[in-house]
Amino acid sequence: MTPEPVKVLGYKAFDDGEGGDDMEDGPECKWQMMQTKLKTALQTALSSYVDLKKDIDNIAKAWCNVINEAQDQSGGKKKVGGELYYLFYYWLGDKIWNTESTKAFFLTVMNEIWNALKGVLTESYEYGPICTKDVDQIKFNEMKLAYEYYMDHKKIETQLKDAESVAYPCTLQYNEHLKKTYSDYNKVYTSLYSEQSSGNGYCAEFQEMFKHYDNENPQELKCKAIYSEKSTADIGTIAAISSIVGIGALPTITYVLYKITLPSIMVVDHLGRQIMEEEGDMNNDNNNREEII
Repeated sequence: MTPEPVKVLGYKAFDDGEGGDDMEDGPECKWQMMQTKLKTALQTALSSYVDLKKDIDNIAKAWCNVINEAQDQSGGKKKVGGELYYLFYYWLGDKIWNTESTKAFFLTVMNEIWNALKGVLTESYEYGPICTKDVDQIKFNEMKLAYEYYMDHKKIETQLKDAESVAYPCTLQYNEHLKKTYSDYNKVYTSLYSEQSSGNGYCAEFQEMFKHYDNENPQELKCKAIYSEKSTADIGTIAAISSIVGIGALPTITYVLYKITLPSIMVVDHLGRQIMEEEGDMNNDNNNREEII
């Protein structure tokens, strides 16, 4: 069976190490041919960062998927960039910031990994710009949330409309994260495009990384009604949300945006494939919600 072409791969797919044998027909990176070289390069780059080594296999597979999205350029070169490339950057950066041995050395580790991965391939590739200096964790997280908001805007808009028919209820947690995400997106956008802006407040490569803002500026999305679970105080937020839809069948809110807030809700990945499809007892448990706004 021919594997589904990779167009945009989400964090969930990266975390699950998707790819492997499915990449044997890849146009640029065939996994069986490249995995040893990629893993060896990463082992060397991460020799001083033991607790990130557990992710080497997934990092290598994710990079192989990224390379398979390379676009032909003039002069025989290929350009590696676009949505999948930047999702990989933010996925990897998030791991570096949240790993004990690497969080204090983000810029160094990111550069070492990036150079190691690029070094495995030939010089015929050109790579999109990334921020590997002059960025701290706060700025990185703002950039990451802004990119995710841009990527997921249409999906959020659709699901907020569904929320009106109780298919996707806006919980307090959902609403707070949505407000935070838009706030960071707006801060990033203003830094680049406001008439009052004094210049890019992030890194030198930032404007090129986010040049899609030139064409579209997604507006703020809000929950019209916010719901509170009656059982939240007793069984905890995640358990309470699970009571609406059934354990293991929480509805997806966006492709990537709410993975941190609601770690079980990822249903559709950036391959466009269903990961968990059944909706559980969502409709049967609608009475367990109470509208607070």
